[in-house]
Amino acid sequence: MRQIKIPAGTYLKIKFYCSKKKISLTFFYEVMLDWFLNKYRHHASLVFQASTKHSQILSLWINRNQIAQISDIADHAKVSDARVIYTAMMLYLESLPEFAVTV
Repeated sequence: MRQIKIPAGTYLKIKFYCSKKKISLTFFYEVMLDWFLNKYRHHASLVFQASTKHSQILSLWINRNQIAQISDIADHAKVSDARVIYTAMMLYLESLPEFAVTV
């Protein structure tokens, strides 16, 4: 399990999206991280985003394989696992038509 901070509005949009698609939040996070790791794992110039001060803490259950890959990326980029996960989430949301421009 890892914790990240995300804006409350973004969390509500994710919950609504999952409800609409009839998927669990855990499944959403797993798909989101798979997408990110497949697309950006070897991106050396990726700029990692940081959440705002006024964010809520979100706990994510992440499988061990994903954790290991996230930790490798974080170590290489000298950022926290949370920043890698937050960046993954923001990039994934931007890729979804439902979230385009509104995240």
